Amino acid sequence: PDWKYNTGTCLNDGNEPTYMKINKAWVSESLEKCCSRFYSGWNYSKCMNLQGSGLWYVSHLNGKCVTDCVEGNGPTCGGLANPTSDTLYSNPKSCCKSELSYQLTEFCEATSLG
Repeated sequence: PDWKYNTGTCLNDGNEPTYMKINKAWVSESLEKCCSRFYSGWNYSKCMNLQGSGLWYVSHLNGKCVTDCVEGNGPTCGGLANPTSDTLYSNPKSCCKSELSYQLTEFCEATSLG
């Protein structure tokens, strides 16, 4: 697991920290096994797919919620979420309620969906 740079995935680059080199319990045979073990739940999708999880997070700059996917890959894609600072939500409504509570939820949801 890449906890040094918080990429939200597992790496196989030979640059694991010393404690992972010493204790091989941190090393997995495959990306799938590593993601299953260290990034369960919605984190699993993000771990397996560096193109984004497809979940929602807030874009304060744009004043709306956007989808965690490469910008330009769909009408709601806002770029890849930061795994350490962006909270992910299953839908734009829950994102709006939690992150943009100063907006009317229905307005925020409609704006987020385009």
